Amino acid sequence: SQRGVDGLIVGDFALHGMLDRLRELTTPTVFIGSLPEPIVDVVELDDYNGAAQMAEHLLSRGHRRIAVVSGPASFREADRRTRGFADALAKAGHPLDRALLREGTYLQPSGRAAVAWLCEEHGHDMPSAIFFANSLMAIGALTECYDRKIRIPEDIAVATFDQIAQLEDVRPRLTTVGNSPAELGRRAVSMLHERINGLDEPPRKFTVPCFLQAFDTA
Repeated sequence: SQRGVDGLIVGDFALHGMLDRLRELTTPTVFIGSLPEPIVDVVELDDYNGAAQMAEHLLSRGHRRIAVVSGPASFREADRRTRGFADALAKAGHPLDRALLREGTYLQPSGRAAVAWLCEEHGHDMPSAIFFANSLMAIGALTECYDRKIRIPEDIAVATFDQIAQLEDVRPRLTTVGNSPAELGRRAVSMLHERINGLDEPPRKFTVPCFLQAFDTA
């Protein structure tokens, strides 16, 4: 029942099977993430340009052969991050080697598995950098690199998308691009308040910009 609820904020990972439910809602709603059609107000991160920023940063550090561990293909933002990164590399004249592209799960074991894959499949010719589509995978990668005595960034640079609170306690500090979940939440609350207060116009979309923080790993 929606009785007593003035508004709803729905997160991206709650989306599966919910498009029809979103269409049926009469309660003011803001969706955080990406929707295939304008059903309700949306707040999304600028995944494409954020990933492009990171590609440009790595290129500026002299990296040319870069591995990419993407998010799951079923997530729209995962595709945007991969495309943004690959397009920036291609624009600079250093297209992504598809043999160095691996689909991940967004979970930490996937980051560990990616480092193992690089060592087993490309150990004879390792890339100089690896970009992870989210920070949980990058944290797993740091652990695997430590266990394998791979030095970061001396042996391989590590960069990631996502600025999550857990990174404050991770060393070495990961070079990352993104924006805090709290910023998306603040924008979603603001848009929801406008709807609750009577705003009546077609569904809106607000894109939150990304910023890059260069630390110890890339």
